[in-house]
Amino acid sequence: MEKSNILIEPKDLRSLKRIVFKNWWIPLIIVPFMYIVGYIYAYKLPIVFGAKTQIILKSNANFLQPSVIQDDGGSGYQTYIDNSNEIRIIQSYDLIKKTVEKLRSKLEVSYSIVGRLRTQEFFEKMPFQVIVNAANPQLFERPLSFKILNENEYLVSYEDEGIDIEKKGVFGKEMVDIYFSLVVNKTNSFNPVSVNDYSKVNYLITIHELANLVSWLQSNLTVENLEYTNILDVSLQDAIPERAKMFLDTLANEYINNTLKTKLEVNRNTITYIDKQMNEVSQILNSIEDSIQYFKQNKSILDLDNQKQDYFSKLSAFDNTQSQMELQLQALSDLEKYIIEDKDPQFLPPSVFVNSADNFLTRSVSELYGLQINLNKTLQIATPNNAVIKDIKDNINKTKKDLLVYISNSRSAFLKTKLNVSAQMNEYIGKAKRIPELQRDLLNIERNLSVNQEMYVFLLQKRASTVIAKATIVPQAQIVELARDLGQVSPDTKKIISGFLSFGLVVSVIIIVIRILVFTKIENLDHLKDITTNPILGELPRVKKMEHVGIIVSEQAKSYIAESFRVLRTNLQFFKSYSNCKTILVTSNSPGEGKTFSSVNLAAVYANAGKKVIVLDLDLHKPRVAKALSIIEDKGISNFIVGKASIEAIIKSTNLGNLSVITAGQKSPNPSDLILSKELEKLLAFVKQNYDVVIIDTPPIGLLSDAIYLFSFADVKLCVVNSKISNKSVINKIDTVISENRIDSFAYVINNVDKKKLKYYYNNKYGYGYGYGYGYGYGSYKN
Repeated sequence: MEKSNILIEPKDLRSLKRIVFKNWWIPLIIVPFMYIVGYIYAYKLPIVFGAKTQIILKSNANFLQPSVIQDDGGSGYQTYIDNSNEIRIIQSYDLIKKTVEKLRSKLEVSYSIVGRLRTQEFFEKMPFQVIVNAANPQLFERPLSFKILNENEYLVSYEDEGIDIEKKGVFGKEMVDIYFSLVVNKTNSFNPVSVNDYSKVNYLITIHELANLVSWLQSNLTVENLEYTNILDVSLQDAIPERAKMFLDTLANEYINNTLKTKLEVNRNTITYIDKQMNEVSQILNSIEDSIQYFKQNKSILDLDNQKQDYFSKLSAFDNTQSQMELQLQALSDLEKYIIEDKDPQFLPPSVFVNSADNFLTRSVSELYGLQINLNKTLQIATPNNAVIKDIKDNINKTKKDLLVYISNSRSAFLKTKLNVSAQMNEYIGKAKRIPELQRDLLNIERNLSVNQEMYVFLLQKRASTVIAKATIVPQAQIVELARDLGQVSPDTKKIISGFLSFGLVVSVIIIVIRILVFTKIENLDHLKDITTNPILGELPRVKKMEHVGIIVSEQAKSYIAESFRVLRTNLQFFKSYSNCKTILVTSNSPGEGKTFSSVNLAAVYANAGKKVIVLDLDLHKPRVAKALSIIEDKGISNFIVGKASIEAIIKSTNLGNLSVITAGQKSPNPSDLILSKELEKLLAFVKQNYDVVIIDTPPIGLLSDAIYLFSFADVKLCVVNSKISNKSVINKIDTVISENRIDSFAYVINNVDKKKLKYYYNNKYGYGYGYGYGYGYGSYKN
């Protein structure tokens, strides 16, 4: 046959139609079922909402790492530094713990209402509030049943070691149990008119442990740095959107307050240090003023002689210089003492006594101050063993060593300068000895007063500047956007239902494929044509209780089945020349496919046509011909082969005059060996010589090899396949056997076909007709 160039052939359309017709109900049942299952599953899942707030960080804060796009020097590229440190601080256990402790009264107990399909948690508008005074750790995270009995009473129940325990309480009064102590108060939402409705509701209360709350919030909190900005996007997922917004707002405020803590502490300690020094100087001034007053009163001095004013000015200048040096030496000693003793790493004395003209000392002290602040901040987010902590401490130690060396050198220089000043002062003092004793004593007292007054003014200025600096301390972060509800984030009902629908479609397709590959039976002649290349000579309609029916073509001469056998007889004439079509072998793949039924009825239609026909039951393993023809099974083929009966003795006549039969005979322990005997060849030669048509009924080809051996004695080999038993794999198996053994003149007959699927129709009123005419089976024959 010429190769077809048609992309889609009629048999492909028939196969598709057959698949759709037999399996349309599978997705129609499974897909809606999976939709219902998906909807119920999504409905029972707890609903989770999202809330979000935004915080902006100020990049000019000296203890916050900048997170801006920085120019790299004009190379045309930009680098982005993230805020991973600040993100870690916001997600830190301690900060979340502070927030939870601040909201403990609202977060410690959660409330739920038990519904038919799911339990839903509520936060606000509950008719009651539980205040926990104490709770046993065994009770944490265990839902307790709560029921409102009436306007004044409620019932709490829980399970303890398999025993249900119920406790009745009164609203507003403390309930004490071995596991808890709590007070249940009515809220503003409690409506006395709705008590009956409240009593029908099953509530659940759950007491949470602080650590569990913090861990849960940590796992559901997400902090992201928006690209190319200093803005942190803080979001939280929770079943209660109001609770999530409340927590995020409180967390943001706690974080902002935390950024102020370090600077405020340094400022406060600086003011305390200056106040201490001012108090000491004030006491000295009071003492000097008292001395001047006493001296003048005791010596009756009203005014000083300005005779030696020039000496006084110079001595005062030298004395002031000496005092400044002593102040610098004292400041250097204080700084040296702080560096060596290292008593309080949280506070570094301000550089109020450090010579502002000494750039190296000022810069080193500022660097040490900055390193100390950076260390304090980093300790909040890292452990002492962290490499960054160790690196900062190494830098602090190096700076301290450099400062100690510089302090030592500076002290030596100051001491030398002081000696020079002292020498010059001694020179002027020598000249001043000529000043009267009283004037000289008063001069010393007033000089000491002037020095301390200058010191007091200096400290007062420093304190004022420090107080002003406190007013300029602002939070290093600011809330850009208050917490807002993002709506439901999970479950995604549409996605879940779509997933279940997709799964239902996949399952439907898998079931259909399995049915096609494993369970799809051969329905009719067209279906069989699409599977095999071997010819098909006929199709037999379904007959109820076929195993109890004998020669149906005679009993129901005008039935579908009788006409089908006549069509089969006609197709056999076209399949092979009538003169050569003498021996017809009938087999099947397995028992129960209608092999014997087809054999006896095919023989009957030949007999009715005037042919002298004989049927041989060579299925010696499980013979059925005798039963089908209602013949007594006494002597048969097995008796003849073993020499206990002659051929004439085993031939039996039937109700049809032209039809004879040779039954299988008595059962033998080795029936397959009897098939191979020479006596069987003599028997077959005899019947071929004396009868027009010989019908051989053989064992199933799929179980025994007897039929394959007997193929050599037959002119035509018919294989009966049952539409309720045989499938594609069976046909492929038979085709493989036929091909491997190079068997010719082989054809199929399909049995037990639904009348609606027959290729011809028969009508008692209008007679019969054929969809393809006589010989339609031959049209599928291929050499």
